[in-house]
Amino acid sequence: MPESTGLQHHLEEMILNQISAADLCETKLAGQLGMSLRSLQRHLKERGTNYRKILVKVKREVACDRLRGSTETVLAIGKALGFSDSSNFSRAFRRWEGCSPSHYRCNKALKRERSFCGDE
Repeated sequence: MPESTGLQHHLEEMILNQISAADLCETKLAGQLGMSLRSLQRHLKERGTNYRKILVKVKREVACDRLRGSTETVLAIGKALGFSDSSNFSRAFRRWEGCSPSHYRCNKALKRERSFCGDE
């Protein structure tokens, strides 16, 4: 089992490495950490978080990174994050960021262009 202080970070890394796996679940990750599901839940609760919050955080960060730094389609990014279709991904992304993935990508690209040209 990882040290208590690094549990959340270790879990984030595990999720990141397995994010596109169809069988990614809290029970499987607990087993990979060498603890029961209930123990993992208890340790996370003691730190004021839970598996769902960590999973959403990782998915959000990956989605934003990929939208900013690649030309992957929204569908491809959503699939890579385990969403069944682009509309499910778009709804989740809108909840996280307050705009559609396409709008986020365009907005970030525009800011990069302005920054590159010295306008900001």
